Amino acid sequence: MVRARALTAAPTTNRDSVLNCRQVSELVSIAEDRRLGWLERWRLRAHLRVCEGCRQFQKQVAFLRGAIRRHPALRDDSEER
Repeated sequence: MVRARALTAAPTTNRDSVLNCRQVSELVSIAEDRRLGWLERWRLRAHLRVCEGCRQFQKQVAFLRGAIRRHPALRDDSEER
């Protein structure tokens, strides 16, 4: 799991309120494991509206997560008990 810095802290300047692509990639990964806070979600959505590369990354992460969940050898409900 990726360790997140305090992205939910209130920004001190307008510049601090804008996430860069590295921070967005961290949040996209974190969002697969836990629900993001409202500020994290808002900042993530704002960045995704303007960044095609990050939108594609988010789609790829969702695709890979879905593929892993569907793979029979990796399912939690295996009958090897």
